[in-house]
Amino acid sequence: MVTIQGKKLYRSQTDKVFTGLLGGIGEFFDLDPVLLRLGFVVLVLLSGFWPGVVVYIIGALIVPVAPGGARVHEQEKEEKSEKEGEKTE
Repeated sequence: MVTIQGKKLYRSQTDKVFTGLLGGIGEFFDLDPVLLRLGFVVLVLLSGFWPGVVVYIIGALIVPVAPGGARVHEQEKEEKSEKEGEKTE
């Protein structure tokens, strides 16, 4: 699993079209998932369809589903800000 600055990559359960992979990548990098989906469609069409589909399927199999069904990164931000708020008081 990919971890950067305490964030973990998960497949989104709330922002998904097929498996939530691109929605999870969007949450992870704070990008609009719609733009990622459009870019992915263009990439798939330019690559001859099958390479992009195979990469998507492999990603969907490797990246775990977000626990609890909520936007995990937003929860992590809230927990972090709550902890920082407790430290300052």
